[in-house]
Amino acid sequence: MTKWMVAAKKADFKQIAEQNHISMILARLIRNRDITENTQIEQYLYGKIDHLHDPHKMTDMDKAAAVLKEKIISGKQIRIIGDYDVDGICSTYILFSGISFFFFFVSCELPDRIHDGYGLNESLITSALQAGTDTILTCDNGIAAAAEIAFAKKQGMTVVVTDHHEVPFNIDAEGNRNEILPAADAIIDPKRAEEKYPFTAICGAVVAYKLIQVLLEQGRGTLPYKEDEKVKLLNELLEFAALATVCDVMELKDENRIIVKEGMKQMQKSGNIGLKALIHVNGLDEKKISCYHLGFILGPCLNATGRLDSAMRALSLLMTSSSQEAAKIAGDLKALNDSRKEMTAKCVAQAIAEVEKNRQIPKVLVIYLPECHEAIAGIVAGRVREKYGRPTLILTDAEDCVKGSARSIPAYDMYQELSACSIFFTKFGGHKMAAGLSMRKEDIGCLRENLHASCRLEEDDFQEVLQIDM
Repeated sequence: MTKWMVAAKKADFKQIAEQNHISMILARLIRNRDITENTQIEQYLYGKIDHLHDPHKMTDMDKAAAVLKEKIISGKQIRIIGDYDVDGICSTYILFSGISFFFFFVSCELPDRIHDGYGLNESLITSALQAGTDTILTCDNGIAAAAEIAFAKKQGMTVVVTDHHEVPFNIDAEGNRNEILPAADAIIDPKRAEEKYPFTAICGAVVAYKLIQVLLEQGRGTLPYKEDEKVKLLNELLEFAALATVCDVMELKDENRIIVKEGMKQMQKSGNIGLKALIHVNGLDEKKISCYHLGFILGPCLNATGRLDSAMRALSLLMTSSSQEAAKIAGDLKALNDSRKEMTAKCVAQAIAEVEKNRQIPKVLVIYLPECHEAIAGIVAGRVREKYGRPTLILTDAEDCVKGSARSIPAYDMYQELSACSIFFTKFGGHKMAAGLSMRKEDIGCLRENLHASCRLEEDDFQEVLQIDM
């Protein structure tokens, strides 16, 4: 049974309603979100681009922009390496569009989910080096790639990291938590311990967007662009920051609300041929785009390429200037997503059958589905988690190892719990609610035993909680 939690926060709702010319219902909704100051209420209701936080406050932001500016001026080749999900695709597009706005020697690469796995690897770095690349710029990845970045640095390359994932750490003998940062030339990640940025729950595409903002500011007078062209560029890129924010399931608080609201407004008059083609092939009206359409229709089509084909296909959709090519790619993306839905339904049924074999449902579900396509393991884990209200890890056979995707519940820090079992993993990364890993097949039993033995969840933790405003 779902547990209903009705908010009972107190305030003078009549006064709030009268001062802001809103209903008392809306006044209560706002108070329930802990927005109490007059300036906060005004921003919540009427927030504009001008209310976004100063990007210069983010650690290493100015440093990263300065590195890129110097490389651009000196004509060094830059390669952007992103990720194969919507946030990675949008982050890559934002950085590529922003830098290629005034610089020709920039390329991009998205890893293949099957052959490369998540984030940087030596193969991608070597390929960039062979192409004459001087500087690697990551987006939506890199914070956990200490070994790979050390390899790139050994080859004499410059590396700039932009990410938003949790920073790897270890616990010393005194119980102190110590960050493990890669030896990059600049590291932008709002999750860093010393971070002073006022709102850290942003996605990789927003980090990328803010880097382009700062690069344009630093380049004023030295990089070739006109001010009106800069405004037009940033407006277009905001669409993709909004799309990624919704699809990466960032909370719509603080500046995320503004980014999504203003980004959807921009989509109504989008100049991006590929995005418009994707909207139309799904039978949508760009004038009526909502968060639902971003998260459950457009986003999954982009994600499907990274799962079942190549995310570069989705990136090419956003980059194309041909309406005919855009229509073809958009149709392919929709067909891939339809296929993904069928595969997901089949694997979810198999996972449920595995769970039901247990006399008592385990507190942490570790389910091995060898024939499940590794690209949909995360979706399957999410569906099983929703059904049973338990942290869920779906493991599946890959080319030379077992790969896993985990989805959690609020009472269980998946990243922390899996970090304690990192001895079993050959690769691992993620955050509190989700994670991905690679491991040996023979260690599955040990992982399951360790997660079960260390689990401190009680029955109440498995009960779904529905937060109700009134």
